[in-house]
Formats: sequence, structure tokens, C-alpha cells
Amino acid sequence: MNRRKIMSESEMELLIARIISKVTNRPPPLDKNDLVTSKQLSELLGVSKVTLIKWRKEGKLKFYRFGSRIRYSKSEIFNNQ
Repeated sequence: MNRRKIMSESEMELLIARIISKVTNRPPPLDKNDLVTSKQLSELLGVSKVTLIKWRKEGKLKFYRFGSRIRYSKSEIFNNQ
């Protein structure tokens, strides 16, 4: 017997956003309350901002650039450890 899990509306919206981002090769929309600066993230992780730069260059840390500003998604970082 196959069991189907019913998704909530918010789960469905998130799934659709992820599918669209894969098809269009664009990142999914970000929650502005989830974004942090380099200074905030370095304090959360207990590392220096220089370490964050190194991790970005090595591809170990996903980041978003808004003009000259760099932001990190807390949920992406802490959910992918």
C-alpha cells in the first residue's frame, strides 16, 4: 500500500521555488531575516572574517553578493554542516 504525504502550503511553495531555481538556474528567493553579514556570521561561528573569506574562496561557504555587499544565509549554513 502506497502512503502519500500531504504537503502544507508553505512546503509546496518552497518546493516550487526550488524547482524553478533549478530550471531557470537562479537561486531561490531568500528570506531577508535569514541573511547575516560577515561580521555577524564570524561571531556566530567563532571564526575570524579572514577565515570566512578563505572558506568563500575555497567554495566551502555559500554566499550571496548584493552589489559590493556579501551576505550569508544562516539556514543554509547551519542546515548543511
